[in-house]
Amino acid sequence: MLENGAFSDDGVVKAAKDFVPVLLKTDREVEGRYGGVDGYPTVLFADGGEKKQHELNDRSPAGVVKQMQEVLAKVNPEVPWETTLEAAEEKAKGRDGAPGKLRVLVFADERETSQRLLKAFRSREIISQGERVVFVKLPYAKDAAGVETYKVKQAATVVVLDDEGKTLASTTSLKDAKGVAALLQKHLKKDPKKKP
Repeated sequence: MLENGAFSDDGVVKAAKDFVPVLLKTDREVEGRYGGVDGYPTVLFADGGEKKQHELNDRSPAGVVKQMQEVLAKVNPEVPWETTLEAAEEKAKGRDGAPGKLRVLVFADERETSQRLLKAFRSREIISQGERVVFVKLPYAKDAAGVETYKVKQAATVVVLDDEGKTLASTTSLKDAKGVAALLQKHLKKDPKKKP
């Protein structure tokens, strides 16, 4: 498996950054931890509690990346991201007298600061706000959508909008789920249209 180069492919290396490799050398270790495998070499994906989640069945670089993404989404879910301002605006509108939703725009790039911020949106506390908040992940670049409109000066910027598109907050200081949760709670409490 390693000879075919899939695990040295740049895409696979990038996708693997959220995984911790563990080499098991004996049948007894594999049997004890994961209930055995059909043959060797075998790549298993397990969660933090060492529960088997998936066995690699496509060893092409694209197949490995796809399976890694599927496993990560299963064991470490993220908020349901919108990827355009238009889709987020439509989703934030109130319907049939119901209040609209806050929008949280996250401008991110590939650098570590942005990636660390995006991981905060995998917190169950943040995911649970999906009924009241529309989360929008946007690329940070000088000419990217929303950068000029919301005066975004750097990546890892979070902008909070009310359901009508008015800016409630803009910050570059969020580092973790605790900070994101505090920001959401502050603005969800302020929303006068929010039902108690």
